[in-house]
Amino acid sequence: MKRGVNLIKSDNVINFGRNKMTVLQLHRKIQEMEDTLPSEGRCLDITDVNASIRHNDYIIEIVKPYRLTEESFKFIKNGVIIQNGQVIDLKVSKESLYQNHLNNVEIFRKRLAQLN
Repeated sequence: MKRGVNLIKSDNVINFGRNKMTVLQLHRKIQEMEDTLPSEGRCLDITDVNASIRHNDYIIEIVKPYRLTEESFKFIKNGVIIQNGQVIDLKVSKESLYQNHLNNVEIFRKRLAQLN
């Protein structure tokens, strides 16, 4: 098995490489794979069910029968992954939390402006 982030179903593996990625980036990559036809290079059939569920920008859930290898967690950052009932905390940076707070404040300001 290749080093990096590996999504597994039975004996089939998709490797997303060894570059660091956030949980949100991982979710987006999984979603892209769901949209790729087998003839275009997908080796894992994930058209029948979502392999990941995004709860927010920092929390995703890997849905059975899919799973990430233990080594995968070394390459994922800024969030939480729920897998097989376990919660894996991958250290959300203070900068990310602060940026998320600023984004929420800006959304709130826009909604208030719409009400006035």
